[in-house]
Amino acid sequence: MMLNVQGLCTGYGRIPILNGVSFAVQVGEFIGILGHNGMGKTTLLKALMGFLPATGGLVRLDGNDVTAAEHQRPGAIKRVEQRRLGQSECTKQGQTDQQENENHERSDPGVARNGNDDGAGRRE
Repeated sequence: MMLNVQGLCTGYGRIPILNGVSFAVQVGEFIGILGHNGMGKTTLLKALMGFLPATGGLVRLDGNDVTAAEHQRPGAIKRVEQRRLGQSECTKQGQTDQQENENHERSDPGVARNGNDDGAGRRE
């Protein structure tokens, strides 16, 4: 087991944010953390990376207890930067993807058009 989190609790000062979070990630697995704004996603990641101390629970990395070893985790668990795309970037990328799909369909003899040239087709 690569990462094992059992009953993790943490917060900011006297304000508890996470209370008893548990999950495991095996070697080769990927997980996603989903939730509304203010639900503790970033707090969880900060606690896992050692930027926020755990007030309870256990974090094991490759079987080693790293719950209290905040200074050792930032190199072991990393975050991936994310970037928000502006409306114009999303539109440009969508248009580029659509053009690539249309070009592929035109050059692929296995795609039969539906007759009204709206780009919809089916594989034969």
